[in-house]
Amino acid sequence: MSWTMLMAQVRLCCPTLGEDWSSADAVESALVLDVVEGHLDGAVRGIVAWFNLKHCVIIENDHVHYFDDNAQNVMLFTKTAFNARQVACKKRANDAIGLCGAAAAEIVEAKGVIACQQT
Repeated sequence: MSWTMLMAQVRLCCPTLGEDWSSADAVESALVLDVVEGHLDGAVRGIVAWFNLKHCVIIENDHVHYFDDNAQNVMLFTKTAFNARQVACKKRANDAIGLCGAAAAEIVEAKGVIACQQT
């Protein structure tokens, strides 16, 4: 299912994918908070399951894309069939990568688990 088709399906219910936040231990929305570091992949799996249960939208694992500015969080997804990409790859004034959010050009549907290249 393409992103456009997914958004059209979900928009029938709620234009912003819902406004309710759920906890990481009981995912009941597309918005999840308080996810413990090292368990982000489980929260994403919960969101995918919620779409299926709540909206009858089946999202194949290889069509799931996760973005994070922390390489360790991205690398959690190597044990899944999900795609993950580190964003905010441009070095900052303190010579660090990440910490400031993504550039629009970094939000792409690339397959695999991809961390920023360290230079």
